[in-house]
Order: sequence, then C-alpha cells, then structure tokens
Amino acid sequence: MLSDFVLVKEHLATQTDIFLSTLIDEYMGPLKIIPKRDIVEGETLAHYVDEGPSKSVTFKNAEESRQIDIDKIKENPLHFWIEISELAKGMALQRITLIFEFLESATREVGTHQQITEVTPQVVLDMWRKIDIHFDGAGNPDLPGIISFNDKTNQEFAASVAKIDTDPELQKKFREIIAIKKQIWDDRESHRKLVD
Repeated sequence: MLSDFVLVKEHLATQTDIFLSTLIDEYMGPLKIIPKRDIVEGETLAHYVDEGPSKSVTFKNAEESRQIDIDKIKENPLHFWIEISELAKGMALQRITLIFEFLESATREVGTHQQITEVTPQVVLDMWRKIDIHFDGAGNPDLPGIISFNDKTNQEFAASVAKIDTDPELQKKFREIIAIKKQIWDDRESHRKLVD
C-alpha cells in the first residue's frame, strides 16, 4: 500500500496557516497592532483595551473561500501561493471593514463621531472636549489626532492646531479643556485598582 504522505500534508497545512496569517497581518497594516485582549463569552466578544473594557459585540464571521485549480498548480506551482495571497487579501479587507464599522458605531454611540466639511480650530477644540485625553508622568497631555485619508482634512487639522498654538483666545479655551481633562485623568488614575 502506498503512503498518502500524512506528515507532508500536515507540514504543508501548518506552513500554509503561518503564511496566510503573516499575509493577513501585512495587509492589515497598522491596524494589526491595536492592543486588545479578546474575551469570548457565549455568542459575544468583549474587547479589553489598555483603558479597560469596551463595547461587547456579537460575532461576525470574516470568511473567504477560493477554489484552487489543481491543473493550474501542476502548470505553475506558484499558483497555489498566489491563490493563498488573494485569500489573505480578502480576509484582511473583511477584518478592516469590520474594524471601521465597529469604530464608527462606537464613536456615534458615545458622541465623538464628527461628520464635518472643514476642520477649523473650533472643530478641533470640540473634538478634544468630547474625547478622553491621556497624560504622561509629567502631566503633559497626549493629544490624539484624527483618522482621515484625505490630504485636505489632514492639512486643515495641522493648520487648526497651529492656530490654536498661536491665538491667545484659542489658547485660553485649550487650557480650560486640558485643565478639565487633567482633573478627570487624575480622578480616574487615583481610583484605579492595580492587579498582579
């Protein structure tokens, strides 16, 4: 009786999984490094990020399937890896879409979603007023930016921040926001439970 190459098939399956996971991570880009711990409870998934628990969500499957033609692989063995690469791209696209749908839903829910046509200093101040701001050990704010894939928006944001830095009236509003956020930060940090 001829061997059906069980060990070879197992090795190929393992290496294919590793290759697929690596490709998915590459296609995910910086989104793959979002720090989180997933806690599965029944049919829901709760994400725990550095700041604590976030919204629990029901599972959404990210599935991708491809039919690999054995005749094409016989003609060109690299065809197998090309198909795996396309599979990884499809999986990453689905995951990225789910992440942005989740982010949009969460920001709308807590009121930090901004649908704007122009980024002005007032829009930036309003954004900072609505969101959590973290502070370093020296008490300096770690001000977040914006998520935008539009060069015009990014330029307007940078110009607005620069104007806040130079305009005395805007600086006063900024300092008021930071003072409130620092108090909230200090209160939260003083009540934090440290665990091993």
